[in-house]
Amino acid sequence: MWLPQHPCRGHWPIFYRLIILNINNLPICRCWRRVGKSPPLTWRNGWIRKWMYCMRQKIQDHKNNRKRKGSEMKYRDDIYIYEWANYFDNNCNSYYIGGNVQALIDPGLTRYLPDLLNQMANDGIKKKDIKYVINTHSHPDHFQGSELFDQEKVKIALHRKEMDFLKGVGGELYGLFGITVPQMQINMQMEDGKLELGDQVFKVISIPGHTPGSIGLYWPVKKALFCGDVVFQQNVGRTDFPGGNGSLLKKSIVTLSDLDIELLLPGHMGMIEGHDKIQDNFNIIIQNIFPYI
Repeated sequence: MWLPQHPCRGHWPIFYRLIILNINNLPICRCWRRVGKSPPLTWRNGWIRKWMYCMRQKIQDHKNNRKRKGSEMKYRDDIYIYEWANYFDNNCNSYYIGGNVQALIDPGLTRYLPDLLNQMANDGIKKKDIKYVINTHSHPDHFQGSELFDQEKVKIALHRKEMDFLKGVGGELYGLFGITVPQMQINMQMEDGKLELGDQVFKVISIPGHTPGSIGLYWPVKKALFCGDVVFQQNVGRTDFPGGNGSLLKKSIVTLSDLDIELLLPGHMGMIEGHDKIQDNFNIIIQNIFPYI
């Protein structure tokens, strides 16, 4: 799950923090939580309007710079990318691997699954074509939609540690958002190591920190990594939810940085393509974000 954290702790995406720092006449602690307490934070002096204008411009620029537009969802080599583009409501990026694999990675929130399936239908992918639903972790914005699949026909996968987490503290998180834990059978328990899906071999990598049982799904042949909410473009996953651990998150990110990756596919924000760009992204995170975790 990705939601903006306290900007003073360095967890906001870099472009958000640049917006905050470039606006004149802000109080020393540039924290939105102080709006109700700090007299300077009013509409009258105009800085909130400036901030909102800059935010809209940055969002529009980001949309304009996206490589994938409209319904052109197929990226390459049977990888379909369904990037969540609504910046004012939370959900995750979803991915589909076609060919003989037929796996959906992170279906997202239940209420948005019909929209996702409609987008997939535009690419010629029907719900009945999906054989596997691979969940990188159990947060509702990634996992909840799994409940809408027929467990007799579809394998619903979650790491063993994440299954234990979901039965306890992880399930309580759903209540904080006013939703219920999906009542279904997780019929495919993942462990670290090799995972065969169709005629392809993947590697399940345990990357705790955002949640205890978060996984990265690495496709060695394509050098592609589906990394959930552990690492994003110049940012990392939250650690202030139940089960989060900053020290483990940093170790997980270092582990991922040692992989040979040409395509980084995160749970939020855009993908990163190219080995050098991906390594630069890891270096930026290690140098600029790690001190605040």
